[in-house]
Amino acid sequence: MKYRTGINMLPFVVAALLLLGGLGLDMIYDYSYVRVLQPYRLLSEAVSALGLGWTQALVIAVMFFYSRKKNIPCEPRLMLRGASMASAAAFVFGAISSQALKHLIGRARPYVGEPWRFEPLAFSNRLASLPSGHTTTSFALAFVLASFFPRWRWIFYGLALLVGISRITLGKHYPLDVASGACLGILSGWLAMKWYNKRRSSTAR
Repeated sequence: MKYRTGINMLPFVVAALLLLGGLGLDMIYDYSYVRVLQPYRLLSEAVSALGLGWTQALVIAVMFFYSRKKNIPCEPRLMLRGASMASAAAFVFGAISSQALKHLIGRARPYVGEPWRFEPLAFSNRLASLPSGHTTTSFALAFVLASFFPRWRWIFYGLALLVGISRITLGKHYPLDVASGACLGILSGWLAMKWYNKRRSSTAR
């Protein structure tokens, strides 16, 4: 059985709209908004933690662990194993591409106070805003999980979106950074599913 590489074109359409919206919101972004949201900082940090590499690696590891348990029916185990493999690939694609791009682009983070300052290849955390790595890997995993478990797709995408919003409210990224991360994440997830389906087809022969 081949799992879908996407839900028609919906994720890509949403990503394109996010990109346009992010560009528009960048024009009116003001870092003072972050100070207004300080009372909710702990909540934002908790949501943002869902986009950390170790958190997502733990989710992948748990799926793989349960895929090895013999007391779980065969079909769910196979789905969990496939989801863990494709998720791991999506995470690697998303993490590497986002890290490479953010240092290649070198956009200043919001707290620097210069929204249109770019210093390519600066290799500084202060100049690594575009795209958002947390958002990229979150949307990459959301795409894969939505492909395997479409009934829960809105939960996966909703959590990924909340991670992206938390990066803005914490003052770590501009809206365009998050929108770009969502686009890159969806692309990473799509590539991971293409890889998984190709691998599955070749091993089935």
